Amino acid sequence: MGVFLCKMVHYMQSVSAICSVFTLTAMSVERYYAIVYPMRAKYICTISQAKKIIFTTWISSFLLALPILFVQVQMVVGERVKAFWCVRDWEWVTAWRCHELYMLILVLLLPASVMVFTYSSICREIFRVMQRRFQMTTGKVCVNPIVYGFMSKNFRESFTKALCCRRMSSRRWSFTNTRSTSLRI
Repeated sequence: MGVFLCKMVHYMQSVSAICSVFTLTAMSVERYYAIVYPMRAKYICTISQAKKIIFTTWISSFLLALPILFVQVQMVVGERVKAFWCVRDWEWVTAWRCHELYMLILVLLLPASVMVFTYSSICREIFRVMQRRFQMTTGKVCVNPIVYGFMSKNFRESFTKALCCRRMSSRRWSFTNTRSTSLRI
């Protein structure tokens, strides 16, 4: 039972770590599509697709954690009273160093690269949207006083008096007092 548990506990720890990191990476990709490509996300980010990604994440985690089974060993310690230690195989230095490098790339470098790309793209997109909204808002601020001014009856009458120095006998100016402004000649 000792050798089995020695290998199985470390194997399940690796499975959990890999699965957690892959889940976070998948979530970042899903958020990337939802924010940067919202129209595509409607078709890509579906429940059936999520189920496939969850299944793939777990299967790949179980498969990619297998190398720990070859690196982890049960070592005998003690001279009078024998005991066992569950450690990496220190005699096979190349194997455990390769395993550490493998886990570094698999659990840290690749997922971090994907997450940095997706979240920086999301930030860039949010910044662009905020800039567009600011530009639109600035444009409205410039136009609003003019629109509201011409909608006011008092402003229209004062504006007409200021522009028309003399009365035109042949033309009659009339403004209606409705929501839409009309000019009758």
